[in-house]
Amino acid sequence: MKTLLIIFFIILAILLLPIPLKITLSFSGKKAHIRIYNKEINITKRLKKKIKKASVKANDKIEEEVIHKDLVNPHNAKKIIRLLRKNKYKLSLKMKININYSLDDAAYTAFAYGLLHQLLSFVAASLSLFFNLKDFKSEIKPTYNKFYLNFEITSIIFINLAKVIYICIIIIYNLKFGSKKLKIPKVKYKEEAQNG
Repeated sequence: MKTLLIIFFIILAILLLPIPLKITLSFSGKKAHIRIYNKEINITKRLKKKIKKASVKANDKIEEEVIHKDLVNPHNAKKIIRLLRKNKYKLSLKMKININYSLDDAAYTAFAYGLLHQLLSFVAASLSLFFNLKDFKSEIKPTYNKFYLNFEITSIIFINLAKVIYICIIIIYNLKFGSKKLKIPKVKYKEEAQNG
């Protein structure tokens, strides 16, 4: 009995307690990396490999299009976005963005500084529609008379499995049955049947 209770509380804790998932995306020069916890993935190398294997058979493409047709169409995409915006049980998110950049012209560098600030404000506002944005920090460091771009985005998503399951169920249900109305068959009573 004690073992069952322990297992029950462990499962309950996994479902209800938020699990922090740390993801870092960095770009420097021509190299892009993504790091999940301490595991680093070289995006640049993977993209080069995919480009080399880009010669896919036409039949495979047709099959893939048929399989993913319902999920990729714009109507379903809009529906999913609307559901995520209206969802009350949003996942929590913390984000930090560091941008180091420089343009050849000092005037362009100064103009880009203001533009980047506006862009980051828009990003924060957009994220708050889909996540419970707990913290959003940004730092922009311009350098003049050079030409480069380095940036790093660190995000911590607090994944609650119960919320994830709920969101998935809501999305799947609405995609499958959202546009369909339940048809109730008409039943004739004995008197109606006799009169008819």
